[in-house]
Amino acid sequence: MDFSNFGDLMDQMKDAYEDGINAMNSMSDLVAEDMDPTHRIDVDIILDGSAEGHPYKVDASLTFLIDLDTIIQAVQSPMGDLSSLLGQMGVDLGGEADAVMEQLSQPRAVGVLKEVNVRTLLIANDQGQVNTGLNEKGTLLAVITDNCLKMNFEGVFSYPEMPDVYMILPTTDKMQENIKFDLDELDQPVAFSWIDQDGLSVSGEARISRTA
Repeated sequence: MDFSNFGDLMDQMKDAYEDGINAMNSMSDLVAEDMDPTHRIDVDIILDGSAEGHPYKVDASLTFLIDLDTIIQAVQSPMGDLSSLLGQMGVDLGGEADAVMEQLSQPRAVGVLKEVNVRTLLIANDQGQVNTGLNEKGTLLAVITDNCLKMNFEGVFSYPEMPDVYMILPTTDKMQENIKFDLDELDQPVAFSWIDQDGLSVSGEARISRTA
């Protein structure tokens, strides 16, 4: 197995996820087609800030569907994580070994947005307040590390049809630091609150339950 270009590929995937509306939409469609969801993740969230002097506020409830069983079973497997297995096999990962190992040691799954209830969406462009919705093609990324399930879904708060609006995107790192579940207590709701980039206030609650 050739991992010589794996680091470059991962950088490209990260760039596509952070920037790329088209890549995000395609990912959502592909995951929805192939996934057999085992869990639903319900999130009540409020974003509140000022983007270049323009008020920005979101108050919404989101429901994602996701297959968590697969990655939980991968963590619990006696084989261990893939990074450890490759190390034991002596696979040469080249100069990107540390970054590749870190990524491979974090099982991950992608969830799709199935329900959106927007109570408030205050957003403007240079012409004033605009009427729009959240990005329903945005996905949720769930990652397991240190016996915690961490998640981020900032793509939901992008506005692909209105690139000129004043908004502040929650950051991936802050989301994963603050929206996380103990793997042994996935049924316990998690309340979160933090100040993100540009003074954006993020707060709410997340809940995980099994699908029927």
